[in-house]
Amino acid sequence: MENELEALEEGGRKKKSSPFSDADHLKTVPLIISSEIIETNNHVENLKDLASIVCKKIGMEDGSIGRQHFNKDIESLIHRLEFLKTALSIVQTEAAQQVTDTSKLNGTISSAKSRIQKVQEETKQIKSQSMPSSSTEPQIASLREHLLELGRIEAETNNNLKVSTGIDGEREDIKGVLKLWQSVFQETFARYQELSCALSENHDIDSALDLWKKYLGRVEKELDQDLPKNYDSLLERKRIYGVHKTLLEDHHQSLSKIESEKSLPLSLLHENVIKSLDNRAEFISERLKSWEEYKAENDELFLWLKQMEREKARLHLKHVPIHSIDDILQKIEYLLEKTTYGESLVERQQKRLSGDLATEYETNISKGLKTELHSVRQRISSLKAGLRTWKDHLLRVKKLSNDFDLKSTEMNQFLKKKYLRNILGSTKSNSRSHSKIQDP
Repeated sequence: MENELEALEEGGRKKKSSPFSDADHLKTVPLIISSEIIETNNHVENLKDLASIVCKKIGMEDGSIGRQHFNKDIESLIHRLEFLKTALSIVQTEAAQQVTDTSKLNGTISSAKSRIQKVQEETKQIKSQSMPSSSTEPQIASLREHLLELGRIEAETNNNLKVSTGIDGEREDIKGVLKLWQSVFQETFARYQELSCALSENHDIDSALDLWKKYLGRVEKELDQDLPKNYDSLLERKRIYGVHKTLLEDHHQSLSKIESEKSLPLSLLHENVIKSLDNRAEFISERLKSWEEYKAENDELFLWLKQMEREKARLHLKHVPIHSIDDILQKIEYLLEKTTYGESLVERQQKRLSGDLATEYETNISKGLKTELHSVRQRISSLKAGLRTWKDHLLRVKKLSNDFDLKSTEMNQFLKKKYLRNILGSTKSNSRSHSKIQDP
């Protein structure tokens, strides 16, 4: 049984350390681990039954010293099996999360590719058309919408890549979509520049200035809108502002040589709009940065808590040999000291949630984050209380053990003295008897 358990534990360690990079294999991992957890449960039950059968066959009665020692060995094995089951459950949860992340990312990649290809086809249609003055403006507007759509696709794809855990960024489908996006964006923007220049070079000054004015007005309206209160939408808005800035500056450059009474006020409006875009983008960057700092520290907090709970489990506190109590007490003290770090992380996160993050994000998101943090705080408190309880218990056991050793020593000394007195008394008695025999 020991050998079989060692093999099971080694298998559990390998599963925890191996990356799930193969998508097909990844789908089967939770099923494999579920079957191994069931098998581990069966081992536990079989071990209990086997223990009862062995005790009956060799005549061990309940409460006998032999039965107690045997039960301790069995309980130790069962505890190790339970620990293995916990480790397998953790791996199962991580594997299931990775399956979900991979599935979501695959959907994002597929959707992004389809949307990019649609933009590419429509851009090709515009490129193949002739350019009479009457159709140039609608074509420019259409290309502008395509560029904004590409900006949204980029923001969405990059964000999903960032939040997906354990995803191989070198996957060919991911690299292929990113290259396709870059190619289509450059192609669409080149066509946009071509039509914008054509409009001004064909001496249709009023149309070119009117197009510029309408676009500036549109961007102004977007800048007047309230910012979204979730991370994904903020990321998309920032990217859209970047596309707006690129397109407006292209307009400004293509019309910079035009000297007209209408161009001067538009140039001033352009400068104000660009400045507003920069300010708004900077404001969004600060808001995104505060969220990313919270997320990074939250990930650190969860990782720390998982490691602490794992270290506590490795102490096997239900089965501590007397000779190991001092070492275990030192480890408990070390873990208790480490809890202050986790508590400081929780306090910093609480300050963030009570400050900017409380007002910058949607109410349901803020409530969810507070609930999550409260749960972490309770887990840390429970961990700390459990360690203190075990520390007190082991100190009591140590005191009892020391008392037992002391009393055992005293008793041994007492028995030794009594034995020596008995020997001495017996010797004297024998001497007297011998003397009486010699002197009749």
